[in-house]
This record gives sequence, C-alpha cells and structure tokens, in this order.
Amino acid sequence: MKAELKRAREIYAEEGIYSLLKSILNYIHYIISGKYIEFIRPNLPDRLIVYSGVPTYDAKLLDQHVPFRTPERDYPEYYEYSLVNAVRKHAFSGDNVVIIGGGIGVSTTVAARRVRPSGKVDVYEGALDYVKEIHSTLQLNNVSNFVEVHHAIVGEELNLHGNANGANKIRPTQLPECDLLEFDCEGAELG
Repeated sequence: MKAELKRAREIYAEEGIYSLLKSILNYIHYIISGKYIEFIRPNLPDRLIVYSGVPTYDAKLLDQHVPFRTPERDYPEYYEYSLVNAVRKHAFSGDNVVIIGGGIGVSTTVAARRVRPSGKVDVYEGALDYVKEIHSTLQLNNVSNFVEVHHAIVGEELNLHGNANGANKIRPTQLPECDLLEFDCEGAELG
C-alpha cells in the first residue's frame, strides 16, 4: 500500500489532479475486472453467442453489463474475420487442416464443417481453459468427430492466454502433414 501512495503522490506532483484521478479510476477498473474474471465470471451460467456464424458458449450472463467489454463481444460477427474467411476459402472436403492456437474453437469449427466427411482437423492449444472451450464449441456444432484437439504448445510458449497446466510441448517438425495450416498463436509463429 505504501508503494501505491508514493506513486499517487508522484503522479499528483508531476502531472496534476486530473492524471491522478485517471490513474485511480484505471486502477479500480483493473481490480474490479480482475475480480470479475477470476472469481465471478467462472461461476456464472453460460450464454450462447455466435461468432462469425459459429455458436459458442463463450459469453457469460453478465458480460453484456460489465464496463470492460471486448471488441469481439461487441461485434461477434467479425470475430477472427480474416482467419475464418481464409479457412472458408481454402479448406475443402477431404483436406487435413492443422490449427495452431485454437482459442474458443471458432475457426476450428469452420474448418471441420469444410473438411467433412472425409477430412480431419488437428488443433493445438496450450491453455487448458481454451482446450475445454474448443471441446464445448465442437460439441455444440456437432463436428467433434472431425477434430482432434491437442493440449500442446507448438514451439516456444509466447503470450499464452491462460495457464498451460501441463500442456505437451512439441516441435513444429512434429506437426502432421496438412493441406491448410492456420497460425493464431500470438506471435509464436515467427519461431
């Protein structure tokens, strides 16, 4: 607490009352959003939301009422727009698709719809919570039979959204052969 008070005095002395108030509000926002995400949100009932034409249970009951909404929830029809459209354009029945960074499973679901009945999708996701989200989205869309979900980090762990919780680590050379390769791994694809 002493460090926060010292920093508040510094801001007030250097930048004035307006900057101090703005910093205090940002700090309160940070604390509240963190508590909501960590303690409250996981205990709320799921709510169906459609991202780029793919139904998911990503939203929670109160998400629409909290002040720290994300752009994808404000404009779900444009979620992962470039990735989803690329998969729709380049994946075909019978193809094998590999996805690095599965997120909540939207592009994975689109890929599974495109490659069925004889194709396959392998999706690699390092964050255990997102692995669960992917399974939920695939089941909701009846495409689980066409997808193998791997709880794994491909290459270097970089900017992982969530806890790896024992994810396997594999080298890019261990990926299966594919007709389409999608990267959505927050910069780790450069390695």
